[in-house]
Amino acid sequence: MKAGIAAAQPSDVTLRQLAGLFDAIASKAAQIDQLCFFGTDSMEQLQLTLDLVRSAVNQMGLIADLGAAKLDGYSIGVLRGGAEEWLLPPSYAKPAISAEVEEATR
Repeated sequence: MKAGIAAAQPSDVTLRQLAGLFDAIASKAAQIDQLCFFGTDSMEQLQLTLDLVRSAVNQMGLIADLGAAKLDGYSIGVLRGGAEEWLLPPSYAKPAISAEVEEATR
């Protein structure tokens, strides 16, 4: 929030939405905890566990960014953005990044 500018108070609806987002983040965290607690017996299971943890963490990030966007003026802002930035693999963005770099170097 900028100094000297008062942001509007979040509405009751926004606060209920944020409570739902916090519940979703806590639920994902509990799932990750369970996955890590029980461990794995093989490299294949370890890879699957890591993939599931990465997916859950990305979902948590998307949920947190959604909450940050709802708290405009009260938070530091959105970290990554929407579903494309959080849920799709890094290889999805590589062609777009390469095109931007190529365009900038012309």
